[in-house]
Amino acid sequence: MAAANTVASADTPCGKKPKIVFVLGGPGAGKGTQCELLTKHHEVFHISAGDCLREERQRPNSKDGELIQECIREGRIVPVEITLTLLLKKMLARGWSRIFLIDGFPRNQDNLEGWMSFTKRENLLKKLEQISASDPELALQCKQVMEQLKAEEQAAEGGQTATQENGACAADNNSGVEIAFCLFLDCSEETMEERLLERGKHSGRADDNAAAIKKRFRTYKEETLPIIQYFEKQNKVKAIDAAQSVEQVWSCVDQLFKNL
Repeated sequence: MAAANTVASADTPCGKKPKIVFVLGGPGAGKGTQCELLTKHHEVFHISAGDCLREERQRPNSKDGELIQECIREGRIVPVEITLTLLLKKMLARGWSRIFLIDGFPRNQDNLEGWMSFTKRENLLKKLEQISASDPELALQCKQVMEQLKAEEQAAEGGQTATQENGACAADNNSGVEIAFCLFLDCSEETMEERLLERGKHSGRADDNAAAIKKRFRTYKEETLPIIQYFEKQNKVKAIDAAQSVEQVWSCVDQLFKNL
């Protein structure tokens, strides 16, 4: 597998866009477990929105840490700008032109609209400039990705066809990323609650308790399920019965990614 911190060469007129697989499902559906298996058996990179937020909450002097902690404790969704910035930084650190599993995002309409706006080339360029200025460790990656995005923009404006390693690079939209599909791990609330309560005995997570779990289920049904339905209308959903054993679910998921 290629090194995780490699990005597309700045010399390439149009490197591969990141290919995104959103991994969605209720709390306790097994998103993290399946993503862990995928990273072991396929050349993909897992980014957990929840883990990003927990890491930021624990980072010394984080300006958003207190707000993140409050949202996690109460089962509320963190403001989209915070989550998107953390996801982008992870993508930069692990290599831009990759296949990314993003689990636990987008969780509501605000998340979805934020993603669509955030990933437009012009907006990505602005955000990359900000990150480059504020985070020296990511400055080189930001520079390379910005050059790639500008090359894509020029190709699109000129109606040109830019070539990439595996074929033609689409220049007919203004997004800097490609959504491959949404992997939906479908599971009953009863099964998910049982799993979460068992996990809560050992996880130490503030949201693995009965009261927080109920709030998370309500948030999921009211806000996240409509997002899955949106992707269904786009023919972008691959649904798996997540009430099965880990091995049975993995067999189905593995087959999907063999064809990706």
